Amino acid sequence: MKPVYFSLLGFESAIPDNYTYHDMGYVDDIVDGLRAALAFTNQPTTDEYIVNSGLGNIFQRRLTSYHLGVSRFPQYDSRSSILFYLRGDNDSDILNRAFVEARAICHLGLREEFEAASGYESFIGVSDSELCKQAVNYVYSRRGRDAPSNLFEPFNVDEESIHEIMSKYEYGQFNLASGNFKIRYDKANRKVYIDNFYCRDPKEPFGTCGDLASKVSGEIRQLHPNYPILAVNGFEPVHFYHVNDNGADNHVFLLLFDSHHIGIDFSNPIEQVYKEITQFDPIVIDPSYRLMKRLSESGYVLNPNSDKSSKRKKSNTVELDSDTLAPLGFDSYGSLVSIGVSDDPIEILSIKISGKGSLFYSLSPELLSFPGIRNSRLMPVIEALLKKEIEYI
Repeated sequence: MKPVYFSLLGFESAIPDNYTYHDMGYVDDIVDGLRAALAFTNQPTTDEYIVNSGLGNIFQRRLTSYHLGVSRFPQYDSRSSILFYLRGDNDSDILNRAFVEARAICHLGLREEFEAASGYESFIGVSDSELCKQAVNYVYSRRGRDAPSNLFEPFNVDEESIHEIMSKYEYGQFNLASGNFKIRYDKANRKVYIDNFYCRDPKEPFGTCGDLASKVSGEIRQLHPNYPILAVNGFEPVHFYHVNDNGADNHVFLLLFDSHHIGIDFSNPIEQVYKEITQFDPIVIDPSYRLMKRLSESGYVLNPNSDKSSKRKKSNTVELDSDTLAPLGFDSYGSLVSIGVSDDPIEILSIKISGKGSLFYSLSPELLSFPGIRNSRLMPVIEALLKKEIEYI
């Protein structure tokens, strides 16, 4: 066993020799020390060089700090805790350090011993996340003071402005209305390829769920620069809720964390911080549906493999077969309109309209008479698809 000491919480214990615990101190001290060491050895001291030196995650926290404690817990089943702190004013510094130390205590399996040693009733029977918050009050109580009443109050999220931002964008591939695309049909394998299906112009106010999430998150960061916001993959309860091997129906939306202190290391893969994210209950912002709700109230499910999904190679060609559909956008009734390969051997393409139910139609001029399509931006898209000749390969 080897001793460990948590200075702010005043707790001393011991951990097995195969556990590791490192209290690295303040991020700015680490970076400044590294810069001095680089200068002493005649190496570059630029920000870029430091980022590439292996301390990139730490350095980024210094550049974008919002008084967020940085705790790096490599894996849930490991017992390795590396603690970093971002220096702030006295209150935010206490919050930061106490929260991170308490997380390490829980992570290293020392919670029960800490509860007994502290004798602090507010630690008993609460979740690990709540214990970390109560640790701040515990530090103040040890100092004979009351914690500031607003320490854990949520940020004041400007919902009206966020809805105004989302209203400027629309989900759909309206670029197809220009006719600048090609349809290729592999008859032997019953596969269809549509080239130039997606719009990659960042100036256009439409696109895929991922395109809209990227555009909207940029504007929200300008509105709330101190609020952590993540673009994640997951499933929403109406249209994109199937888990397929190829990632179909894997929807992209945003999570906004509206608190002064998060205690989550966002540099870790989503699968490693999935539990903390869901426990925090951030705000779901979905530009595709122009929706804004708490995660727990939204029906949305975060995909723990978000990072792997987001790293799929982006292509401007969509591949369709009997199991794969490509969304075109929403009709005027809010139903999702998608294009796919027809089950009819005589037909090639079909259109699926998903509302309260799902119906398939042949890609035919009859679709232009449907009020939901006729009264939406999909009308010229369907017209362009009808006019396009199909190339057989």
